[in-house]
Amino acid sequence: MSKVIIVGAGPAGLTLGAELASFGISCRIFEQRSCPSIHSRAFSLFTHTLELLNMRGFAEEMIKNGLPIKISPLGDGKNVLNLRELDSQFPYILSIPQTKTEEILEKYAVICGAEIIRDARVIGLSQDNSGVTIQIKQKESVWSEQANFVVGCDGAKSTIRTLLNIQFDGMSYEQTLIHGDVHLRKPRKTFTYARTSRFGTGAVFPFKDGTFRMLLLDYESMHIPADQPITLDEFRESASRLLDMDLEIYDPLWFSRFTCQQRHAKKYRVGQVLLAGDAAHTLLPAGGQGLQVSIQDAYNLGWKLASEINGDAPPKLLDSYEFERRQIAISSMRKSSLLFRYEVSRSIYARIGRWLANKIIILFPVKKFIMNELFGLRTRYRLSNSIKNKHRLMGCRAKNFEVINLSYENGARTDLHKLLRNRKFVLVDQTTNIAFVDSIKYEYKNQIIRAIPKIKLKEFPDALLIRPDGFIAWASNRKSTAIEFKNELKRWLKSSS
Repeated sequence: MSKVIIVGAGPAGLTLGAELASFGISCRIFEQRSCPSIHSRAFSLFTHTLELLNMRGFAEEMIKNGLPIKISPLGDGKNVLNLRELDSQFPYILSIPQTKTEEILEKYAVICGAEIIRDARVIGLSQDNSGVTIQIKQKESVWSEQANFVVGCDGAKSTIRTLLNIQFDGMSYEQTLIHGDVHLRKPRKTFTYARTSRFGTGAVFPFKDGTFRMLLLDYESMHIPADQPITLDEFRESASRLLDMDLEIYDPLWFSRFTCQQRHAKKYRVGQVLLAGDAAHTLLPAGGQGLQVSIQDAYNLGWKLASEINGDAPPKLLDSYEFERRQIAISSMRKSSLLFRYEVSRSIYARIGRWLANKIIILFPVKKFIMNELFGLRTRYRLSNSIKNKHRLMGCRAKNFEVINLSYENGARTDLHKLLRNRKFVLVDQTTNIAFVDSIKYEYKNQIIRAIPKIKLKEFPDALLIRPDGFIAWASNRKSTAIEFKNELKRWLKSSS
């Protein structure tokens, strides 16, 4: 019997499988597709997602197979966002097909110890005090599998969510978009371009293998049903009109029409069954948030579920998964909805708004805010309300910096992301406050790694407690006490003494 069964081998399911297996949790991933899809809907990884992958050692291979885009075009065809200004070691969009992302995630999931079973469809689910039972159908065979927990990562049409009778509120949009991966004769290999006009919006992004992803919202054809085939001539004509240039498209790998929907599950958990990724929330394509939010779900859930199964979790730790990730999903949906409506509207007010936005967005304070918002650097969870003088950094992502790992006798130089590959909490202590050290010396000895920054960081508080997913669980200020610190530890960890 597996500890966890994951349904769906997309980005969320594969990330979660690798995460749980690396914690020593036995898990099986069931996927109804017999082989990975050749069609790649998502095509990029953003800064914060790359930071999370780096905390597990996966980012390097992603970058090796992707193409960093450091200049992001705006819709006027002239102005750009200089992503080098992002405060991260990954100041770019990594252009990489979702198919390649899934291939790498699957490789690491298997290396970590997860088992993947394809061509296997879930047809039933029940749960009781002994755990969860699902019925699987694979070709002509039907059998049952049991686990302590089941996680549905099976997409917008989730079978798990349906079997749990969880509402999936939202709406579908009637407009159809066109996308595809093609070869272009004219541009240089790193050509990146976007243009919004009275005809619609077109965008071009390069991949490392020399092909290009094209995304087209053509006002003339956006009401054609998604199931109606598109010809190469139509694709070329639409791209030429929207981009105001002939890129000489040839030898397409694939192209298709698609419609969009944005929906949100009423709840993420029923008993021992949870939802993650598109099964919990489906986002519009505007802003490229969908894949990012799905992978980030998996990293938030993974360490909490592992703690629950291993007996290290205090009460309500697993409940914090939905509380935290629902905030992010709602925020991402608002951004995606605003951007999508901004793009599809043909009203004079929308056209004026688009023109005005392109003028305002290049102003530094506005540009910095929007870049940090879109690329996940402003992600923050609402944490404990029990601390009166809560530090402003609590719940924020911890950016990477060099540290000395005090687990070794003479200290070992590394950086925070590499230290988090141990999948433990990290206490970064810039003080000589022995009370903080004594709090973890015995009770939480094997659950927290203590480190000091290589160079004292003026912009950081004296002490930071960083979770396995890279978020700041607690930060000290001048009024912080050892008792307050101990109380906050109890919220995240169960004492081993």
